[in-house]
Amino acid sequence: MPIKLNTHTKYLNPKITECAHDFTFSGAVHGVRFIVSKELEGTAAATAANYGKIFIATRPCIVRAIKEVHTTAGNDEDDVTLNVERLQGTETSGNGDALLSSAFNLKGTKETVQTGTLTSTTSYLTLATGDRLNLVDSGTLTSVAGVCVAVELEIL
Repeated sequence: MPIKLNTHTKYLNPKITECAHDFTFSGAVHGVRFIVSKELEGTAAATAANYGKIFIATRPCIVRAIKEVHTTAGNDEDDVTLNVERLQGTETSGNGDALLSSAFNLKGTKETVQTGTLTSTTSYLTLATGDRLNLVDSGTLTSVAGVCVAVELEIL
């Protein structure tokens, strides 16, 4: 059966590009994969408050892959990292389930796509209706710029 897909894009902040998608499916949708992405343009990536929730599940789905790239690497002497977590119920940022076995290194080579290793706790990768995906940064972000994260999900 055909899938009808309606999308629209909103720019909520001139320094942060976020796509808001309104998906309308007709027919069987199990197994359909889609991408949720968030880009922190330029120096917006150097401000911890710009990270946070990027997706609310409107139906059950599972995380299949997570990738990250940045245009300018962090240079703080301590670790500078980014993880993606699943938030359930009233969980707040930093209190969810980490979806990567080790966080992305934001001090890694610029303009090099990093493919995350998903957690071995597979139950964390399953999102129920209402669960959220959240970006969690750590370390001093001062020089980090141009962060883009893409999460591939599959409808269950």
